[in-house]
Amino acid sequence: MARITPKTNRTLASIASSVLVSFVVVAGCAGTDGNANVVGPSGDDSPDGSISTSGTATGSAGSGTGSGATGGNTGSTGGSGATGASGSGSGGGTGGTGATGGVTGSAGSTAGTTGASGGGKDAAADSSSGAGSGSSPGADAGGAASCVDGLKDGDETGVDCGGSCPACVAYQINPPNTSGMVKNACTDTGNVSFICPRFMVFSPEMKQAEADDGADNNWPAGSFNYGVATLNGAACCDCFQIVYSSPQNSQTQATPPKPLIVQNFNQGGAPNAFDVFMGKGGEGAQTNGCPQMYSTYPSTGEPSGGGITAQSISACGGNNLSSQACASAVTSDCDQIQASSSYLETTTQNSCIETNNAQSLYHINWNVKAQRIECPMHLTQVTGCRLNSQGLPKADPTVQTPAQASSWSSYGTTTMQDCCKPSCAWPTNVSNTQSPYSAMYQCGADGTPMTN
Repeated sequence: MARITPKTNRTLASIASSVLVSFVVVAGCAGTDGNANVVGPSGDDSPDGSISTSGTATGSAGSGTGSGATGGNTGSTGGSGATGASGSGSGGGTGGTGATGGVTGSAGSTAGTTGASGGGKDAAADSSSGAGSGSSPGADAGGAASCVDGLKDGDETGVDCGGSCPACVAYQINPPNTSGMVKNACTDTGNVSFICPRFMVFSPEMKQAEADDGADNNWPAGSFNYGVATLNGAACCDCFQIVYSSPQNSQTQATPPKPLIVQNFNQGGAPNAFDVFMGKGGEGAQTNGCPQMYSTYPSTGEPSGGGITAQSISACGGNNLSSQACASAVTSDCDQIQASSSYLETTTQNSCIETNNAQSLYHINWNVKAQRIECPMHLTQVTGCRLNSQGLPKADPTVQTPAQASSWSSYGTTTMQDCCKPSCAWPTNVSNTQSPYSAMYQCGADGTPMTN
């Protein structure tokens, strides 16, 4: 996702933070990092869709036909757009041109009422101009909120990308390069590789993959977010559906984010906890990888303080994270992450910011419920590792709350980003896969996946 939109587009999201305490024992991979985050501000409600203008027409003989305008789409809290007036004509003239529909609010989704058709006989004479354009998506309030809502809306051509948002990035690429000759950048020199930024929570690839799996499986839009994580004792490339319950720090006030579907990308990890990979999630014990990928990788919250966290920023003031000042401060800190690759830089910055959003606050330590599931197809196209079917349940979009997941196993979560090559990128650590998708992707220092 090349960074095209202004930074102010992302500060509409609420920011929270984390303090991260854990540890990972992996084959040439990342240390885990616990965190304790706080909540950021919600975006403002958008205005109502504007009322469409009535269609008008005149003719000279006979009766023309003009379709009425379509009403404007509803804004996030606004009412439906008004019904457009009917076009009309006199004599044999051309029917009236329909009015343009109202502008859509930032979260508008309900279509306005369609205008009535104009009277007359010669409908065909006006078929190209009589219809109003109110059904077309309008610009959102401020021009940015739709770029971080995990949905394809507004003028976007993909999920949170295209149109007025950053450019979309293809996630379906050639199978991974599984050569054992490529070493771990955290422990070796020469021909080395790193973890791929496409694995981060809220990477453009993960967002689009979730939307595509949702379409294939008839999930309600935005049922899940996708990512990768380490769970001690889990096999490489196992998948889990995680339902968030309560912050591990009882003093933290936070709304649980939507369920996360993750694929296990490392061996080792903290006992009974998912260590989730996200932008500036914390390096832990492995501090050699990220400085090789980024031209500037701030030391904030490192190595074991959870990376960039709102809790350490004075503007956020404890649990009072709903202010614009806090959101701006966290965004400013995340924007200190710099790289020569614009894709690597923007993906990491946006993951850092969005995981600290009050509505998607993955960047704290949570108590969660989780169940092992069959890996969704498009998730495996992002990671490169596809297991054979194991007769497990599929992801269940109806299980969204701890009560609905009460029979599942209990775990915790932590966060991390150490940039090391995943141990599950070594094919010798993975079994029961569908060739040629037999291991996780590994990436060069610019974040580009190594493929066959």
